[in-house]
Amino acid sequence: MKHFLRSVHLWLTIPFCLLISLICFTGAALVFEEEITALVAPTATARLPFFAAMSHLHKSLMQPCPEAADAIWWGKIIVGITIIALIALLLTGIYLWWPTKRVRIAASSSRRFLFDLHNSLGILATIFLLIMGLTGLTWTFEWFQLPFSRPTIASLHFGTYWGLTSRILHFLAALIGASLPITGLLIYLRRLRKK
Repeated sequence: MKHFLRSVHLWLTIPFCLLISLICFTGAALVFEEEITALVAPTATARLPFFAAMSHLHKSLMQPCPEAADAIWWGKIIVGITIIALIALLLTGIYLWWPTKRVRIAASSSRRFLFDLHNSLGILATIFLLIMGLTGLTWTFEWFQLPFSRPTIASLHFGTYWGLTSRILHFLAALIGASLPITGLLIYLRRLRKK
């Protein structure tokens, strides 16, 4: 079972690596949008172009909503499939991490450092990434619903439920989420070179 899940973990990472990193990074960029806008453009009456771009990337990979009601919004669907892949990676990651339960970063070698960095940061960010992923799916797929009100789902997704503390945690978790596919691929490439 462990070998199978390790393979699933790897083969989901390879095709979705860049998309997961992009969605997580753009999500992190949006966490403090209001504060940054108030700081750099206090008189702005419209969304700053940078944040508008980050939002469009995050939601639909910059694809505008199709005008025809029956048209397929491919950008939004690809984001949703990527979120499902991320959730699967997080769950398989928990299973693979569980026997060691190691949350520390050793610098005894570059290989050990990279492995520990991936595992430790991943496990620390998992609960927040799962919250963001599951709540994000409710906006992506109509068939996926959570037993919460829309305001509660928004609070969970944007990290406003504990005020500034949860927003900082969501910001850090999203940045970690952006780094996990990269460190995972680096670990895999190092193993390939040794074969």
